[in-house]
Amino acid sequence: MRPDVALARRFWITRRQPYMRNHLERLVFIDETSLKTNMIKTTGWAPVGQRLVDHTPFGHWNTQTFIAALRHDRLDAPWVIKGAINRDLFNVYVETQLAPTLRRGDVVILDNLSSHKSSYAADVLNSIGAWFLFLPPYSPDLNPIEMAFSKLKTLIRKAAARSYDALWQAAGHVCDLFSNEECYNYFNAAGYETDQTGRALDRMWAHGILIDGEGVVNGGTTKILLQVFSRTMVGPIFFEFIQRKGDEGFGEGNFQALFESIERADVA
Repeated sequence: MRPDVALARRFWITRRQPYMRNHLERLVFIDETSLKTNMIKTTGWAPVGQRLVDHTPFGHWNTQTFIAALRHDRLDAPWVIKGAINRDLFNVYVETQLAPTLRRGDVVILDNLSSHKSSYAADVLNSIGAWFLFLPPYSPDLNPIEMAFSKLKTLIRKAAARSYDALWQAAGHVCDLFSNEECYNYFNAAGYETDQTGRALDRMWAHGILIDGEGVVNGGTTKILLQVFSRTMVGPIFFEFIQRKGDEGFGEGNFQALFESIERADVA
C-alpha cells in the first residue's frame, strides 16, 4: 500500500470514525454498481451427476447503473441509470433524488470517482447545509454500502430480469428488503458503530422505558429495574410497570424526576 494511502486510511480510522460513531443519523454513504440483464445465480442444485443449466442473453444485453444512499436505518434515494454514470448524470441524481432526502448537517460520504467531484453537485448540497466527504483512496472496506450492493446483486441474480424495465422494477423492489437492523449492521461491520449499549439505551428511551437501580455491584452482580409510566387515567392517577433484575427498589430516581417535572408544569 502506498504510504500516502496508508496515512489517509489511518487518519480516517483513528480520527474520523470515532466521531462518526456518535452521529450515525448524519452519515449518508453513496455509491454505484452495474446491473445487467444477463446476470444469473452463481450456485444452484441439480441431481447428482448432472450438469446444472441456466439461460442468459448472449451478445445483446443491457447494462444499467444502480446508485443509492445507505443510512444507518435504510437504503435511500435509489435510482437506475441506463448505461454508465458520468458527471452530468451524477449531478441530476444529486439534485433530483438525493438532495430531497437530506437534512441540514448531513454528510454524504463517497469514493474518489472523477464524476463524483462535481462543483455543481457540491453547491446543491451546500445550499441545504450538507456536504461531501471523500473516502481515502482504495478503501471500499470503509464504505458500508458495498455490503448492501453485494446482497442487491444476489437478489437481482435470483430475479433473473431479462429486460431494462424488468431490471428497473426488480431493483426498486429489492430496496424494500433492507431492514433498519440490517443497514445498521453494515455500518457496524465497516467500523462506524461499536457501542451496542448506547444504541440499546437510545431505543429504550425512544419507547418510553426508563432505567433505575444500582447497576453492576459487588464485582459483577447486576441490580437494575425498568420502568414504564402510563398516561394519567383518572385525574392525576397513573400506573407504573416495573421489570426487575436483582433490584427491589421502586425507581426512586425516576420518580423524583417525574414529580419535579409535574411540579414545574403546575407552576407554569
